[in-house]
Amino acid sequence: MSMTLEQILLGCAEDGDCLLWAGAKSGQGVPYAWLDGKSTNLRRFVFAAKKGPIPAGRLVHVTCLHPSCLADGHLKAVTRKELGAKLAAQGILNPPTARAKRIAAARERAKLSMEKAQAIRVSERSTAEEAALHGVGETCILNVRNYVTWREHARGASIFGGVAP
Repeated sequence: MSMTLEQILLGCAEDGDCLLWAGAKSGQGVPYAWLDGKSTNLRRFVFAAKKGPIPAGRLVHVTCLHPSCLADGHLKAVTRKELGAKLAAQGILNPPTARAKRIAAARERAKLSMEKAQAIRVSERSTAEEAALHGVGETCILNVRNYVTWREHARGASIFGGVAP
């Protein structure tokens, strides 16, 4: 089914100066619809219909706080770098230090520790015996033994590779 711009805008609810799409959205809240036999990002569709072609290498982003907004005054073509800088400034984009803090917090709540992981790696017990001993699943023990989890890092090394300053 092919929809016109007018039909799309009729599918929006007004919220102040925003037009919020009431139909299907992606996991991030980006409005989508089935147009001409394919799933279409409605931000891009509305931008192109109202403002003309989208410049090469640009994304269409909303300047308001509503990811499902389709008001043409709120749509802006930006580069990935510009979008990343904006999201980082708003605290939406997680810097690497935030990931490191989440990992550290998860390790504090974990049943295993680095010392237990080292002992598991050198142990002669079966995977099932180690799992029962530590109160974890066998997959957890296999992940420890295969260095998927509880990897050791050199002093000063970053979890992202390289050496931290």
